[in-house]
Amino acid sequence: MKEATDLFVDIIKEKNRSRIIVLSVVGLCLAIILSSLIFAYVVYRESSNTAYAIGESGNVSTLEKVELITKTPDELKFQLTYLFSAYYTIDFTNTESRESALRLFVNDDYIKLEKKWEPWFKNVREQSLSQEAVFVEESLKISQLNQSGHFQVFAQAILSVDNAGYQNIYVLSVNTKVKRVGRSFPLNPHGFIFYDYQDEIVLRDKNVPIQ
Repeated sequence: MKEATDLFVDIIKEKNRSRIIVLSVVGLCLAIILSSLIFAYVVYRESSNTAYAIGESGNVSTLEKVELITKTPDELKFQLTYLFSAYYTIDFTNTESRESALRLFVNDDYIKLEKKWEPWFKNVREQSLSQEAVFVEESLKISQLNQSGHFQVFAQAILSVDNAGYQNIYVLSVNTKVKRVGRSFPLNPHGFIFYDYQDEIVLRDKNVPIQ
């Protein structure tokens, strides 16, 4: 009887040891899987939250991490600066950048924008004029529409059209909604897109001599 009891006790002990081993292996596997997921997330966040820029020499360089500067939409300043310099600034070297700037708009808006400005741009080119739009950062007003990354934005730029030593100077005002989108290099490194876009231009000074 004692031998049978001892045998039963040994079986129970062996079973418990086996269960501990199995649980240990399962726990180790879960820990490895969890660590892998955390590592993958950290790598993804580091890569997706980095902005890039192309220098004059064509070299690609990283900018400040987006997560550090977009807790408030400060990076909209970079987007607007690019918009004014790429789309509204006209010379004979920036045709490609103007086409890239159109990717900052939803389809309907950029079609309307091109239709609106086509006669103006055509006139500037036919008369061999040059045009520059400079963002006035102090004019920027941003209000958050909701918690999902949508904003209402107002901004202005000073637009100057040069003609044979003289300038016509305009105030260009933009009122638009903006939403966060996935960053795509080099077309939209800042991760914002414009919709319900409206702009207007008002002549401020006419035939001002260029200094």
